Amino acid sequence: MAFKYFLKNSAHIIISYGPVEAFYFFQNYFRFKKKINTKINTIKADFELTEPGESYNKYLDTGYWIFENLKRIYVLELHKQKPKSILDLGTGAGYFPYLCKQYGHHVVALDMDNNDMYNKIISLLGIDRINHKISFGQDLPLLQTSKFDLITAFMICFNNHKQENLWHTLEWEWLLSLLFKHVYSDGKIFLSFNEESAKNPLDEDLKNYFLKYNPIVNQIDFMLNKPNSI
Repeated sequence: MAFKYFLKNSAHIIISYGPVEAFYFFQNYFRFKKKINTKINTIKADFELTEPGESYNKYLDTGYWIFENLKRIYVLELHKQKPKSILDLGTGAGYFPYLCKQYGHHVVALDMDNNDMYNKIISLLGIDRINHKISFGQDLPLLQTSKFDLITAFMICFNNHKQENLWHTLEWEWLLSLLFKHVYSDGKIFLSFNEESAKNPLDEDLKNYFLKYNPIVNQIDFMLNKPNSI
């Protein structure tokens, strides 16, 4: 992890949460990083690259990704809430559900099992993962009775990110109608998108569509509330 990144984001944590909360953030950051490194060091040599760029090997930079995922925990205030049931879509290496578990939450992850590095990390971290590719029109492999307090999706790619068949309102309406059936009445869905381009990070029509869910919006992040009609 680059020192400049750490310095900039550390200042942000201190300003946003105050010195006491920031102290516990950094204390837990170093503790969690040590625990995760201890678990996955046995496989690092098999996958690590000197310059991973945008390849999936970048997720072996645990210093960076533990920091990023701990920030997500704090944004969602999961560090100070009673245990919640969480479904994490497109979980990747599983760092977010692992950190959620450290705070007492029960997490089910969902992603494909077609990446050997992810598979090994998921196994070493003890993540409960459902093997599934999210595709428009295909049901999710969840029990009808499964309910969650929170459903999350970070750095979303299952929407055909940067492809010609990028999801728009139709596809998202389909997926959200499925997901909200698995959310408690006071539950929420948190979506964090990848930018499609620097000029147009996210389609304006899609942003406007999300307004029906009374969202809390932060650029490309949306916290959606469950409608009373579902």
